[in-house]
Amino acid sequence: MIKDHFETRKKDEADLASLQDRIEKRQVYREEQNKIRSEREKARQEAAIEAKKKQEELEERRKKEEEEAKKNALAAMSMNFSGGAAKRERKAGAGNKGKELKKKVLAERRKALNVDHLTGEKLQEKAVELHKWLVSLEESRYDLNISFSSLKDDLKQMRTRVNDLMGKKKTTKVNVRK
Repeated sequence: MIKDHFETRKKDEADLASLQDRIEKRQVYREEQNKIRSEREKARQEAAIEAKKKQEELEERRKKEEEEAKKNALAAMSMNFSGGAAKRERKAGAGNKGKELKKKVLAERRKALNVDHLTGEKLQEKAVELHKWLVSLEESRYDLNISFSSLKDDLKQMRTRVNDLMGKKKTTKVNVRK
């Protein structure tokens, strides 16, 4: 019985030694796996940080571009005194000489109003001068509207004459064929 006990004990010790070896190997393997996993996690975190930085840079660049576009649009609007004129100008293209001529004429007519340094009397004189100028512009506008309406009426009369004459010729041609 003692012999059996010692033999089982030797077997148990051998099994225990092999088990301890397996446990140590498994611990070494797990440590290696944890190292590899931690290295991968660090690399993933670094990549995520870099991607986030790139995204932030792109976002900042996009915001700057939007701000520049807004500034340019506001500048264009202030130059034209309306956004609609800028849109129409973009749609029409650069080949519109009539609009360019109109802009040039309006720019020549537009006077800079610098009244910061003027005194009370000078301001009154400036106001009178601007009023006279406004009255002259209104008079010229009224005259142009009157001439425009008369020309419009003349054009209507001439169109009706042309249409009447064209209609008579068509009827004569139709009669000849019959």
